Amino acid sequence: TGKEAGDFRSTYQEGANRQRYFEQMMNRYFGTITVKTLEFSDLSEYNKPVLIKAEFTTPNFARIDGPKISFNPSVFSLDLADKYASLEKREYDIVLDSYPIAYPKKSIHSMTFNIPAGYELSKLPEESRFQSDFGEYKLVTDRGAPTKFTVKTEFIVNLLRINNKQYPAFRTFCADVDRMEKEDAVIEKP
Repeated sequence: TGKEAGDFRSTYQEGANRQRYFEQMMNRYFGTITVKTLEFSDLSEYNKPVLIKAEFTTPNFARIDGPKISFNPSVFSLDLADKYASLEKREYDIVLDSYPIAYPKKSIHSMTFNIPAGYELSKLPEESRFQSDFGEYKLVTDRGAPTKFTVKTEFIVNLLRINNKQYPAFRTFCADVDRMEKEDAVIEKP
């Protein structure tokens, strides 16, 4: 929802080369992907959130260490501290008007991971919820069937402008969100 939804509507409008644009966007996160299916909500419904449902494969997603495979299931990491809070102090305000925080924003990502045959899930990130005056972040997991699991993240921004007095607390907020997104999932051969 918010400003980002308008950008998605424009990029993925009917008649556009949706799959090519989607692959370009996802290649920033994964290197190279191969799209199996790609579906969009009705992008002409301006009062509804933009929904994208995709199934794809990528060869460079996980780290293999003997019988274990680990990866970060928070695929769309925000990296807030690097982008907005790398300075110890600020003299001027931060205006949250560009990706990944384009106020107002509510972003929900739900990723389902299929576990390869011969492996089982041994570790999921801890479920996390964090709320402050700046926004909210949630990470929820669902083990579902033995052959797959789902990780859902929700990120909400409440403010457009962060002044220099708010900055220390905002910097902590960014670091807390980033820390929650860094936990790996692990699958391994029994």
